[in-house]
Amino acid sequence: MTTKKDKVDSKSKNIAVLTHIGCIFFFILPPLIVYLVAEDEFVKDNAKEALNFEISIALYSILSAILLVVLIGFIGFAIIAIANVILPIIAAISVNDGKKYEYPFIIRFLK
Repeated sequence: MTTKKDKVDSKSKNIAVLTHIGCIFFFILPPLIVYLVAEDEFVKDNAKEALNFEISIALYSILSAILLVVLIGFIGFAIIAIANVILPIIAAISVNDGKKYEYPFIIRFLK
């Protein structure tokens, strides 16, 4: 581990990157597991952010399912699908640079 407060070691970065990328393939499972077992503050913060993102995606999907009645839900599902792939990739790139990424348009359930 490094001694500077603003530096993050490569192990922490790798775990945080895998947490964000894991959201694409395994939905809520990777950030939940990492959030529950991580001791590193950087990793735990990123897992919390990814978990909030996936919970928000689930809620937005439910809303889109309801809106299928008026055919707007199809647009919602398309936007959600694109965001569920693009935003974790952007987050992983940011985290790999050692920065904390905050997802846009999410509800922060975990503070």
